[in-house]
Amino acid sequence: MKSIRLPALILALAFAGMAQAHPGHGDTRFFTGLLHPVTGLDHVLAMLAVGLWAGLRDRAATAASALVLPGLFVASAALGTALGLAGLFNASIETAVAASLLPMGIALLCGVRSHHLVTLTLVPLCGVFHGGAHGAELAGLAGAGAITGFLLGTALLHAAGVAVALALPSTRRRLAIAGYGGGLAAASLWLLA
Repeated sequence: MKSIRLPALILALAFAGMAQAHPGHGDTRFFTGLLHPVTGLDHVLAMLAVGLWAGLRDRAATAASALVLPGLFVASAALGTALGLAGLFNASIETAVAASLLPMGIALLCGVRSHHLVTLTLVPLCGVFHGGAHGAELAGLAGAGAITGFLLGTALLHAAGVAVALALPSTRRRLAIAGYGGGLAAASLWLLA
């Protein structure tokens, strides 16, 4: 029973909403910010991908190395949120968010390691786009509580991705995550169509 709970939660989050469906932004409370990352399919898929990627660390790596990619993404999302709030992004940033899933999916499909230069460049760039979308949607309405909730919700989705990666049998982990990468790339193309 316990082994079914986490995958069931991940599936529930993955189908929480579509890319353009980000309700409740007139309310700037912490809880609204916390739920924001799960209100768009593009956001959920990206956050889980970063967590899965982080969970693919080498056996010789320390547990702290699993925090590098999620940390880069959250810090970049904070920067993107600030830029969005400052008006440097508009609602069309959602297209960049959906497009960011394509290179992430291809990299996961091809087995690019979490510490590779491509990954360490791609993840923060995607974080800026995701944060920028959030900031653009909240421009003029945002409070510190909503922003804090958004960043915490992002980190929790990353943690779920890491947990799923670590729960997978090591013999199937890379194959399963490559499959997720292929699905992520396909989802990007679907969202952009």
